[in-house]
Amino acid sequence: MRRSQVTHERLLDVLRYDPVSGNFYWRVATSNKSRIKAGAIAGRTKPDGYVTIKIDGVSYYAHRLARFYVIGEWPANGVDHKHGVEAGNGWNNLRDATSGQNNRNRKLLTSSWSGLKGASKYRGRWRARICTNGRRQYLGSFASPEAAHAAYVAAGAVLHGEFARTA
Repeated sequence: MRRSQVTHERLLDVLRYDPVSGNFYWRVATSNKSRIKAGAIAGRTKPDGYVTIKIDGVSYYAHRLARFYVIGEWPANGVDHKHGVEAGNGWNNLRDATSGQNNRNRKLLTSSWSGLKGASKYRGRWRARICTNGRRQYLGSFASPEAAHAAYVAAGAVLHGEFARTA
């Protein structure tokens, strides 16, 4: 826990959260120097797509603030964006998740050769692998990346349930 973590009461005093849009709005002007006006959208979008909001000199991720705003307690683990949109902080797009569950819902890396999650080129064929409980599990060798990806998707549905991401 951060030493100067904002309290729930302070959060409610300075921000208003719209659970549909996921936006936070300043309730009060924060200071003359920052030029933040009451009613303005709070926060900025970082290059990685996440929105951060600075309260009393401390930056917070908006998705964690949304959880804290609605529930009144800081998330014990992490907060996952169900649909993979980091700036999508609407309440229906957020859920509690362990770091492992959150990692399962990650987007496909841009360095992927196949362009399909779980499929990689190996010795002239396409192999399918999935990671579960910190270990890679081999799912088979296939003639096409689509077939390898299909094996990954099927295994993900069984092993990861609602946290499985197919793209």
